[in-house]
Amino acid sequence: MSGGVCRAGRILEICLYRRRDPALGRRRIPMKLNVKALAFACSLLWGLLVFLVTWWVIVIHGASGNPTWLGQIYLGYNISAAGSFIGLGWGLVDGLIGGAAIAWLYNYFASKAAD
Repeated sequence: MSGGVCRAGRILEICLYRRRDPALGRRRIPMKLNVKALAFACSLLWGLLVFLVTWWVIVIHGASGNPTWLGQIYLGYNISAAGSFIGLGWGLVDGLIGGAAIAWLYNYFASKAAD
Protein backbone atom coordinates (compact mmCIF):
# COMPACT_ATOMS: atom_id res chain seq x y z
CA MET A 1 0.00 0.00 0.00
CA SER A 2 1.57 3.25 -1.02
CA GLY A 3 -0.05 6.41 0.29
CA GLY A 4 -3.30 4.61 1.07
CA VAL A 5 -3.98 3.71 -2.57
CA CYS A 6 -3.98 0.15 -3.88
CA ARG A 7 -1.80 -0.65 -6.85
CA ALA A 8 -3.43 -2.25 -9.90
CA GLY A 9 -3.00 -5.99 -10.28
CA ARG A 10 -2.56 -6.66 -6.60
CA ILE A 11 -5.69 -5.01 -5.27
CA LEU A 12 -6.89 -7.85 -3.02
CA GLU A 13 -3.46 -8.73 -1.76
CA ILE A 14 -2.62 -5.15 -0.88
CA CYS A 15 -6.00 -3.92 0.32
CA LEU A 16 -6.92 -6.88 2.51
CA TYR A 17 -3.64 -6.88 4.38
CA ARG A 18 -1.64 -4.15 5.98
CA ARG A 19 2.05 -4.56 6.56
CA ARG A 20 3.93 -4.09 9.78
CA ASP A 21 6.75 -1.67 10.19
CA PRO A 22 9.61 -2.90 7.94
CA ALA A 23 11.95 -2.84 10.92
CA LEU A 24 9.82 -5.50 12.61
CA GLY A 25 9.62 -7.80 9.61
CA ARG A 26 7.30 -8.31 6.66
CA ARG A 27 4.65 -10.39 8.44
CA ARG A 28 1.19 -9.60 7.10
CA ILE A 29 -1.61 -8.66 9.45
CA PRO A 30 -5.16 -9.05 8.11
CA MET A 31 -7.38 -5.99 8.01
CA LYS A 32 -10.30 -6.22 10.40
CA LEU A 33 -13.84 -5.00 9.95
CA ASN A 34 -15.34 -2.69 12.54
CA VAL A 35 -18.12 -4.88 13.97
CA LYS A 36 -20.19 -1.98 15.33
CA ALA A 37 -19.98 0.01 12.10
CA LEU A 38 -20.97 -2.89 9.84
CA ALA A 39 -23.78 -3.91 12.22
CA PHE A 40 -25.12 -0.34 12.24
CA ALA A 41 -24.90 -0.01 8.44
CA CYS A 42 -26.62 -3.36 7.83
CA SER A 43 -29.27 -2.47 10.38
CA LEU A 44 -30.15 0.80 8.66
CA LEU A 45 -30.02 -0.73 5.20
CA TRP A 46 -32.25 -3.72 5.98
CA GLY A 47 -34.72 -1.78 8.15
CA LEU A 48 -35.20 0.96 5.57
CA LEU A 49 -35.41 -1.59 2.76
CA VAL A 50 -38.26 -3.47 4.45
CA PHE A 51 -40.01 -0.17 5.23
CA LEU A 52 -39.69 1.27 1.73
CA VAL A 53 -40.63 -1.95 -0.07
CA THR A 54 -43.73 -2.23 2.09
CA TRP A 55 -44.78 1.30 1.16
CA TRP A 56 -44.01 0.60 -2.49
CA VAL A 57 -46.37 -2.39 -2.40
CA ILE A 58 -49.01 -0.29 -0.60
CA VAL A 59 -48.82 2.42 -3.28
CA ILE A 60 -48.99 -0.03 -6.20
CA HIS A 61 -51.42 -2.67 -4.90
CA GLY A 62 -52.98 -1.12 -1.83
CA ALA A 63 -52.83 -2.13 1.81
CA SER A 64 -54.18 -5.65 2.06
CA GLY A 65 -53.32 -6.50 5.64
CA ASN A 66 -52.68 -10.04 4.46
CA PRO A 67 -49.77 -11.84 6.08
CA THR A 68 -46.81 -12.55 3.84
CA TRP A 69 -43.87 -14.94 4.05
CA LEU A 70 -41.95 -12.13 5.77
CA GLY A 71 -44.83 -11.88 8.25
CA GLN A 72 -44.17 -15.48 9.23
CA ILE A 73 -40.66 -14.46 10.32
CA TYR A 74 -41.36 -10.95 11.65
CA LEU A 75 -44.25 -11.20 14.13
CA GLY A 76 -46.95 -8.60 13.45
CA TYR A 77 -45.70 -7.65 9.98
CA ASN A 78 -48.20 -7.35 7.13
CA ILE A 79 -48.78 -5.09 4.14
CA SER A 80 -50.21 -2.05 5.91
CA ALA A 81 -49.04 1.28 7.29
CA ALA A 82 -48.66 -0.16 10.79
CA GLY A 83 -46.97 -3.25 9.32
CA SER A 84 -44.36 -1.08 7.63
CA PHE A 85 -43.27 0.33 10.99
CA ILE A 86 -43.28 -3.13 12.56
CA GLY A 87 -41.15 -4.33 9.64
CA LEU A 88 -38.83 -1.36 10.15
CA GLY A 89 -38.29 -2.33 13.78
CA TRP A 90 -37.73 -6.00 13.00
CA GLY A 91 -35.47 -5.09 10.07
CA LEU A 92 -33.31 -2.88 12.28
CA VAL A 93 -32.88 -5.68 14.82
CA ASP A 94 -32.34 -8.36 12.18
CA GLY A 95 -29.83 -6.23 10.24
CA LEU A 96 -27.95 -5.41 13.43
CA ILE A 97 -27.55 -9.07 14.35
CA GLY A 98 -26.73 -10.13 10.79
CA GLY A 99 -24.17 -7.37 10.23
CA ALA A 100 -22.44 -8.08 13.54
CA ALA A 101 -22.32 -11.80 12.76
CA ILE A 102 -20.85 -11.20 9.29
CA ALA A 103 -18.17 -8.83 10.62
CA TRP A 104 -17.28 -11.15 13.50
CA LEU A 105 -17.01 -14.18 11.21
CA TYR A 106 -14.87 -12.23 8.72
CA ASN A 107 -12.51 -11.08 11.47
CA TYR A 108 -12.31 -14.59 12.93
CA PHE A 109 -11.48 -16.33 9.65
CA ALA A 110 -9.14 -13.54 8.49
CA SER A 111 -7.08 -13.88 11.66
CA LYS A 112 -7.02 -17.69 11.30
CA ALA A 113 -5.86 -17.43 7.67
CA ALA A 114 -3.02 -15.10 8.67
CA ASP A 115 -1.61 -17.59 11.20
